Amino acid sequence: MDEGFAGLNAVETLQVAFVMLWAALAVARMTRLVTQDEITRPLRGMVLRRLNDENPVHLKLAYLLECPWCVSIWVGAGVFSAVATWPGSVVLWIALSTFAASQITGTIGDIGFYLRNRHRFNEDE
Repeated sequence: MDEGFAGLNAVETLQVAFVMLWAALAVARMTRLVTQDEITRPLRGMVLRRLNDENPVHLKLAYLLECPWCVSIWVGAGVFSAVATWPGSVVLWIALSTFAASQITGTIGDIGFYLRNRHRFNEDE
């Protein structure tokens, strides 16, 4: 069989691609959970209230806590490190699958909402 990406055969390349996609979906969902979801708002608020508005380090931490782009780097580092360290862990794959499935479901819901309400979005143009 021909070698593909990084010396892997076609099946191995597809497996790596699936793992990366699944982990990326989990990262997206975890990031949203930390930075935007209503259920974590009280925890975010508790942390933000403890930060001093005059301390530059605290201001950076406050920004980090609410910045999806920023948080995703750290969540991604943790997720991909875990996948590399424990690739066969059933518990890890159940956790990743839970978050990935939630992200897919939320995205489908968002698309459905847009399609049902697109006339409202187009009125602004």
